[in-house]
Amino acid sequence: NSLQTFIISYNRLSSLPTTVGGMTALSDLSISSNQIVRLPPILGVMTSLTEVNIQENLFDEHPVEVVQNALVMQKQTKQWHNGISAANPLAIWLSRLRTARVTKEFDASNFRLEVIPAEILL
Repeated sequence: NSLQTFIISYNRLSSLPTTVGGMTALSDLSISSNQIVRLPPILGVMTSLTEVNIQENLFDEHPVEVVQNALVMQKQTKQWHNGISAANPLAIWLSRLRTARVTKEFDASNFRLEVIPAEILL
């Protein structure tokens, strides 16, 4: 997958699928303001990540791999954040998918997602 930025903030996700670990070009991940309780350990070994925003979730703990990677990112001056539209939502979604093919950035924020649709992980 060539996606570089993946923004899925302000949804209703309770978990992050491990398939995100297959996004080898991903450098910026924002999952803020969801209902995620645990991060998958794969995030800790994703060396391409340079910015991660996990604010406002329901974490009970973080895997050791994720914490270690966060510390490494901070030391390298990279960033790790802890911490309704009038338009047709389907039209916005499709427009963002088309744009993502060119920009390698996909913003899935504010769609009230409970799961991540498979087509954006391909």
